[in-house]
Amino acid sequence: MGYRHTDVDENGRPAGRGEICFRGLTCFDHYYKVDDMSGTIDADKWVHTGDIVILRENGSVKIIDRIKNLFKLS
Repeated sequence: MGYRHTDVDENGRPAGRGEICFRGLTCFDHYYKVDDMSGTIDADKWVHTGDIVILRENGSVKIIDRIKNLFKLS
């Protein structure tokens, strides 16, 4: 898709784009009755949301895309 964490915006500043990932003690480690979690949780226990975001100057994030589109529009 061409999004990189090294991208810059129109002013030459880092754009702060990438996938949202999180981990912690309160995160889930599996789905109910699902054995294969390779696409969602990696070996370091990071949960990958599949959302591509851009980091705004005020610290908030804006979802701009998805890694996998679930629906194909005709």
